[in-house]
Amino acid sequence: MQAATQARVDLSQRQRTRRGRGRPAPELGTSVDLVEDPAARIASASASATAAAAAVVEAVDKPDNYTFAQPGIQKQVARLKDLVGRIDAPLAAHLAQEGIEFIQFAFRWMNCLLMREVKHPITIRMWDTYLSEDGDLNDFHVYVCAAFLVKWSKELRAMSFPDIMLFLQSPPTAEWGDKETELLLSEAFMWKSLFHNSPNHLAGK
Repeated sequence: MQAATQARVDLSQRQRTRRGRGRPAPELGTSVDLVEDPAARIASASASATAAAAAVVEAVDKPDNYTFAQPGIQKQVARLKDLVGRIDAPLAAHLAQEGIEFIQFAFRWMNCLLMREVKHPITIRMWDTYLSEDGDLNDFHVYVCAAFLVKWSKELRAMSFPDIMLFLQSPPTAEWGDKETELLLSEAFMWKSLFHNSPNHLAGK
């Protein structure tokens, strides 16, 4: 619990630093022109959203992610499997026992960045964190997917093959808000901090 709390603090600090590039926040009143001009506000927000979306697309649009057989996506799925085996061995063993292959559910998670598993506002919040992270966006996304899967460990270990697949295709995230999203991202950051620089942490890397 303490590790997860510290991870949330570290993640929040890193995001503020990256967004502001270390500069202090502007004084109140310095954006009066934008507040008084709705058209300027809309144009500014649109430009920011477009730039953010372009940055995400550029980060994930690697040559091996969206070519024949999508080897880049398959590599991420393999890394997820290895990572879950280290984080939650009982869950990994149960999925294997039930004949669940990670490619059956995680391919979509990697291909669509979990956009089909969570609501749109949560997707935007996740992208904001991805863009504030150092390194490869795809690397951090694997840890987010690991945290996402392990979150449901207790429920999944009580299910058989068909129920597991139905659950993973439509996870119960309809009521998710900021709290759940922050916890997911913080846990992903924690796992990355623990495992990413370990020389043998992922066989598929």
